[in-house]
Amino acid sequence: MHEPTFTAVAPSAPATRLGALRLLDLPHLAFAVLFFWLLFRIELNDPDYFWHLKAGEYIAAHMAVPSGDPFSYTFQSQPWAPSEWLFEIGLYGVFAFLGTTGIKVLTAFLGVLSTYIVYRAANRLLGASALALALAIAYLTVQAGGFMPRPQLVTYVLFAVFVHLLVAFKYFADDRRLWLIPPLLLLWVNMHGAYLIGIVLLGLFCTCEWLIYLAGPVNPAHRRRLLKLSLIAAGGALATVINPACVGGWLFPLPVLNSNDFALRFIAEFQSLNFHHFDGKLYLVLAFGFFLASIYRQTKPDLTEIALPLFFLFAGFVSVRHIPLTMLILVPFVAVALRDGPVQRFYGRLTGSGKQLGKAEYVLNWVLLCVIGMTFYLLNPTQQANAQVRLNALMPVKAVEFVKSHGITGRILNEYHQGGYLIYHLYPQQQVFIDGRSSMYGGEFIKEFIKIRHGAPGWDKAFDQYAIDYLIVRRDAPVRDLLLARGDFKLVYDDETSSVVVRKLPRFERLAEQKVE
Repeated sequence: MHEPTFTAVAPSAPATRLGALRLLDLPHLAFAVLFFWLLFRIELNDPDYFWHLKAGEYIAAHMAVPSGDPFSYTFQSQPWAPSEWLFEIGLYGVFAFLGTTGIKVLTAFLGVLSTYIVYRAANRLLGASALALALAIAYLTVQAGGFMPRPQLVTYVLFAVFVHLLVAFKYFADDRRLWLIPPLLLLWVNMHGAYLIGIVLLGLFCTCEWLIYLAGPVNPAHRRRLLKLSLIAAGGALATVINPACVGGWLFPLPVLNSNDFALRFIAEFQSLNFHHFDGKLYLVLAFGFFLASIYRQTKPDLTEIALPLFFLFAGFVSVRHIPLTMLILVPFVAVALRDGPVQRFYGRLTGSGKQLGKAEYVLNWVLLCVIGMTFYLLNPTQQANAQVRLNALMPVKAVEFVKSHGITGRILNEYHQGGYLIYHLYPQQQVFIDGRSSMYGGEFIKEFIKIRHGAPGWDKAFDQYAIDYLIVRRDAPVRDLLLARGDFKLVYDDETSSVVVRKLPRFERLAEQKVE
């Protein structure tokens, strides 16, 4: 049996007379600065953000989840994946009332919230705010580039909550908040298809803890707690049937799990982490840090402390999209290893004689927060101008403006990573050829799209079967030059990044006669 090994360490509370000042101690100052930093650096150029926003608008306008895909003409009969509808409504609601500023605030808040939750778990284990804060910031540093207004943000927050609940259960015999699991899974299944990872986490944790219990001496109290957790976890799994597709909703995440090798190679978030980049190196350092801390801890790690980190470490090495979840698992388990090893004892000696500033500390923290907030505010215009430049480089901003101003309509061929942007700006007047919903399109269709886009053998036959009227593609897309050489398409717009090419049809005749802009 694995008895709880730690007791919560309560930080010394400042005097009540400090009032609101005490709300901003050093850890909370750090999280306030992280929030401002994320808010400052977030750029709304993620292609999936755009189609999620349009989906929320669609659901709000029709008061119903679509039965089939409304955004692409190639897959318009494909059943709509309903697992993100609640997030999309919320995203659109924030945008409708607060605009893009509200979207950025929401994104930064959810990003910092997941970090804060895992910090609280680590801090409860360590009783050392600075060490726990360093671990939490390591997670945020690795993940900061992935904080975009997408449903994954909800997964990070809810996964962090589950980790916090399980840490409290395992190390502090705290089962008071386990009742949160079913309603959180109910929320999760209607926010993001990755709710399955929450069920996997619960299942793996329960299995390991039961095996530990069965291998040890009988403890009726611990057995009752394990039984309670298992029943609640099973109830949470059953609660996920409450979604727009009912039992069918369980099937929608499966195409992602079963994506073929070709799709995995093509889509960046399914690929392995690049260890030449800083965040890849930091992830590697934390992974090795976990093993090193585990080696030097006084007691041997149990099955749960081995199985959960290794399971998610393996997932993180396989695919970039799993790394945030791996980091959220590693932070508390690294904290466990540090608490039971020499680092914590050294930290205690190092900080034991530190001098407290008292009230001056809180006053200084508020002054620092005001200075940092004002600095970000003053730098914001420059940041926004640079963000617009980067958006223009990533998305066909000017090309879309040209298409709309000249009334160009019809079947479009577009870039994969620009489909979401086109959905947002052209729907409902037009539908796209493809966008970032790889699980819906599948590997075979993506392979055919790449054949067309890159002009691979047989591209023309594949292209002609879709009766495409015009293209919005990057200037370096081989299909652009092949169609112009073929002679039945005309270049009508060209800028530093994108081109608009139309078929030589009577309705485009006047446009084709104009000088290319």
